[in-house]
Amino acid sequence: MLVGLACFAGLPSVAGAAAPPPAPIYSFGNGLLGDGTTNQRATPAVVNALINKRIIQVSSFSANGVRPDHTLALTQGGTIYSWGRNGHGQLGYGGGDNFFPKQVPTSASGLNSRVIAVAAGYQFSMALTAKGQVLTWGLASRLGDGSTADRTKPTVINGLDGQYGEAISAGLSHAQVITSAGQMWGWGSGAHGALGTGAAADSAVPIHAELPVGFRPTQVATGGTIVKDGVGPVDFTIALGSDGRVVGWGGNQFGQLGTGSPGPDELRPVEVSRPFDSTILGIAAGGQNAGAFTTDGRVLTWGQNTFGNLGDGKQSKNATPTYVDLPDDATPVIRLSMSAYNTLISTTTSQVYGWGLNSSWAGGALGPDAPALTTTPVAIDLPSQGKYVEIDAGGPTSYVVLQVP
Repeated sequence: MLVGLACFAGLPSVAGAAAPPPAPIYSFGNGLLGDGTTNQRATPAVVNALINKRIIQVSSFSANGVRPDHTLALTQGGTIYSWGRNGHGQLGYGGGDNFFPKQVPTSASGLNSRVIAVAAGYQFSMALTAKGQVLTWGLASRLGDGSTADRTKPTVINGLDGQYGEAISAGLSHAQVITSAGQMWGWGSGAHGALGTGAAADSAVPIHAELPVGFRPTQVATGGTIVKDGVGPVDFTIALGSDGRVVGWGGNQFGQLGTGSPGPDELRPVEVSRPFDSTILGIAAGGQNAGAFTTDGRVLTWGQNTFGNLGDGKQSKNATPTYVDLPDDATPVIRLSMSAYNTLISTTTSQVYGWGLNSSWAGGALGPDAPALTTTPVAIDLPSQGKYVEIDAGGPTSYVVLQVP
C-alpha cells in the first residue's frame, strides 16, 4: 500500500516538445502489465487499454513466492478497472484470469456515491465511496460480512456499527477500515494479532482494534507474507494518527512494527519508535517491511530487508526506523509505496526512484537500468514529460501515473 500527496492541476507545457500521450499510466515488471499477457518487460510503457481513462489510483498485490495476483485502477469519475488472476472473483466479474484491463460492474452494488479509493489484497479487493460505503469482493474469508463463499461482484458490507469508512487497506489475508468515529475496524486473519483486538484470532466480520487512548487514525497500511515451513500467513498493520504518532500491531519477527527490536507478535497496537526530528506525513507497508515519509520530504524504513527493501545499503533486517540516504534530486518525497520485493518513491520534481529486487519474480520492476538487486535508491527513467502523481510497487509489476489535465 502507498500513501502520498498529489495535486491534479494541469500538465506543464514544454516548449518545442510533443504533447504527452493521453494515457496517464505506465507499467513495467513481470506478469501484470495490463497488455493482455503475463510477459516480463523492464521498459515502462503506456497501458493502452486505459488511454483517456484519467486514472488517479492504482493498487496491486502479489504475495511473496507465488504468481502475481491482480491489479485495480480507479478513474477520476469513480470507475474501477481490474486485471490479473481471478480464481476467487477478485477481479469483480465472473470468468477466469484476465490480463487486459476490464471495467468492474458496480451499478448493482447498492452504491450511494462514486468510488474514491480502491485496495487490492491477496485474492480479494476493496473499494470506498465518497459517502463512506465499503465494498468487498473475492475470497470469502476476506470479505468482512461472514461469507462462506467467494464473491465475484462488489458488495457493500455492513458491520461498522453505523460508522462511515474514511480509509481502507487490503493486506495479505486481512483488511482494515478507518471510520468516521476515529476507530479502526478489521477482519480476516488475526492469527498473529493483525486485527489489534488483543487476541490472536481470525474474524469473518469487522471488529475494532484497541487503539491507544487519544489516538485517532488518519492513515492505515497493511502488510504480510506467506512464510515457508508451514508458518503463515503473517500479517501486520501500521497506522498514522492525527497527532503524528505511528502505531503498529501483528507479526514482528522481522522488526516490521518498528519498535527497535524484532520480537513476538503484538496483539495490540504499540508505538513505532521514530527519530525525534521526524514529523510523519505518510506511511506504507510491504511484505514484512514498512516505511514512512516526513513533512520535510525524507524517508524512513524498517523491517525485513532480504532484497534490499529498506534502501540502506544492506540486506539485514532493521527493527528501528532509519532514514534512507537519498540522492539530492530524490527529495522532497511526496509518495512512498512498498511491496515484499521492492520500494518506490516519487518527488515534488517528478523524479521516481526505486530499490530492492529487479530480477526473478520482480524482473524489470525497477526499470531497465537497475541491477538485478539494489540496496540503494536508483533513478527510474520514464518516457513522458509531465508530473508523476501516483506510484504503486506491486512487487513483480510497478505502475506510475502521469498527472492528468
